[in-house]
Amino acid sequence: MQGSGNISQTDSGFSSIVIGNKIASKFNISIGSKIFIIATVGLPSPSNPPNVKPFKVIGIYESGLKEYDDVILYADMVDVQKLFSFGNNITGLELMVNDIGKIQEATNKIKRLLGYPFYARSVFQVYKGLFTWVELQKKTDTLSIGLIIIVAAFNIIAFF
Repeated sequence: MQGSGNISQTDSGFSSIVIGNKIASKFNISIGSKIFIIATVGLPSPSNPPNVKPFKVIGIYESGLKEYDDVILYADMVDVQKLFSFGNNITGLELMVNDIGKIQEATNKIKRLLGYPFYARSVFQVYKGLFTWVELQKKTDTLSIGLIIIVAAFNIIAFF
């Protein structure tokens, strides 16, 4: 992933935020731009207005995964909790493991520790489509190379 920036409180009351390259391009935002995030908690009404928080863009990232670049923004957790009126609560947590072979084991252990109504999903479950596509590409590569070799062999035989 490419990017730069450090999330911390900026000058003049603006909190810091890092946004995806696609969002930045779509809305013509650059580093140093000031943006406002509007969050609704429940149905907006005159008695329940949306929360608005100013942010200063201190970084733009590009992960190469559209699912992230189009929708994920990085900001200080306390600022986001205030914006969405979460108090000290969070809605999700991502963990990284050093050994990719132990992801399922870690996922199962977290499921047992958390219990109902919480759940844990591995990266393979969250991005099942991506990993299925990669596996399919591996299979078609072998087939494609085999067909290229067969065509080349026929061309060589036909030449003589």
